[in-house]
Amino acid sequence: MKMKRTTAMEKIIPLSTDSPASQSTQRPERTHTDTRSGNSIQSDELQKALAATYKNPRVSIYSHKSAAAFHYLKRVTPGFNASATVNEYLEERLKREFPDLWVVIEKNVDTFLLDRYRDNASQKT
Repeated sequence: MKMKRTTAMEKIIPLSTDSPASQSTQRPERTHTDTRSGNSIQSDELQKALAATYKNPRVSIYSHKSAAAFHYLKRVTPGFNASATVNEYLEERLKREFPDLWVVIEKNVDTFLLDRYRDNASQKT
């Protein structure tokens, strides 16, 4: 008899019993409210976001001012890495603005992606 594999989202949910979402009456095992933003973290939307991340992990922005600054820094600073710098700035801001969402993502994105890679590898063999 084949056992059902636990998906990455099932590992994320249910939420801990002390979270605000676990005390609500509407789908407590599927939502969580970010304490800073007040926005609901919906597991089905998070699942879609993680799936999109698997397919395309890039984030793009269009800003002439930022581009000019990074092009300048790349020219005058030996070893300057614009991508790593932007990543550091962006992650710090996300951690600060959406702390609960960041914790959920940080704890689960690697597991989710690893599960996806394993699933794809097993389907090819």
